[in-house]
Amino acid sequence: EAATCLDAPGIKAFQIPFSPLDTRHLESGTLKKCRQRNVAVFVRSVFLQGLLAEKSDAQGWWPDELTPHVTKFHEMSAALGMSGRQLAVAFVRAFDEICGMVLGAETSRQVEDNITLFAADPLSRKEAERIAREFHGLPETLISPALWVKDRK
Repeated sequence: EAATCLDAPGIKAFQIPFSPLDTRHLESGTLKKCRQRNVAVFVRSVFLQGLLAEKSDAQGWWPDELTPHVTKFHEMSAALGMSGRQLAVAFVRAFDEICGMVLGAETSRQVEDNITLFAADPLSRKEAERIAREFHGLPETLISPALWVKDRK
């Protein structure tokens, strides 16, 4: 869909999902096309409905098949001495095709915490691409929360 929209005249900005587990727009070349066409890219779902924000052993309303990938992400963040939130934001910031992020917050404390995430350095592009390769090709049914069919409790 994104590639089709890029062909429409007058497109100046996109908002797309993007996270360490959801790099389909990187893999498809959409980010590169946006840069070539001077289209601003804003990303959402950086924390994948909060799953990448904090480690949790609880099973939730997401697909069971996603759990090992989320666990692997949190193992990677721990190995780098970072929280999941820190790694997710540093990952996204490594891609200079992206000009902004939409981060959710329910409290003023969460807003403040989100602001501090931008004080840290981004990952290098090479580091971010290594992480992206770890999760390459995850099916859309795992990385698109709208497609998760478990009962939300």
